Amino acid sequence: MGVKGSGEERRDFIRVKVDSPLPAQLFGEQVQTQGMCLNLSGGGMLLSLDQALPLGQEIEVTVASKEGPSPTLRARTRVVRSEPEEEQPNRHRIGVKILEILD
Repeated sequence: MGVKGSGEERRDFIRVKVDSPLPAQLFGEQVQTQGMCLNLSGGGMLLSLDQALPLGQEIEVTVASKEGPSPTLRARTRVVRSEPEEEQPNRHRIGVKILEILD
C-alpha cells in the first residue's frame, strides 16, 4: 500500500452526487426536518438541512431515487459534522455516518 499525499482522497468509499430531496426524522422524537441529500457513499451522506443538528444526534433519513423505479434508501444515521452553509446561512451542511439500513 502506497503513502497518500496531502491532496489525495482518503475515504474508504467513493462518494456519488445525489441531489435528492429527503425527509429526516430525529430518533426518539417526532421532529421532522426537510432537506437534500447532496452525496452518498457506502459509509455516510452529506445533507443540506433547514436546521442545525448537534454532533452525535441520531436521525432517520429517507433518500428516494429521482431515476425511475430505483429503490428508496432508509437509514439510521449519526451526525458527525454540522456547519452553516456559506451561500445560504439558513441552511446547514450535515455529514452523517450510516449506522443501519432500515427496511
